[in-house]
Amino acid sequence: MQDSTPVPNACEVDFPDAAKCVLGRIPNRHVAFGFGPHLCAGAHVARLEMSVALEELVARVSNLRPGTNVAPSWNPTGSVRGLATLPVRALGASR
Repeated sequence: MQDSTPVPNACEVDFPDAAKCVLGRIPNRHVAFGFGPHLCAGAHVARLEMSVALEELVARVSNLRPGTNVAPSWNPTGSVRGLATLPVRALGASR
């Protein structure tokens, strides 16, 4: 018997060997936290954890500055607006 429940990131057309963990898969058009019926149940918790982590980083490191060697990059998709990378350097710790 085959399960007909749609599963994100498991389409063999988009993800050859979808059952294998391939960290360097290119292209990798995964849905991460998902959306619609595939929204990850832990997505809100993960976002809250990241908010707390960033608040603590800013509280503990007094002099965060933009990184000088690499420019920030934006997510290439229109469905999620935000930075993909934001290089920073820490000049000193406040604690």
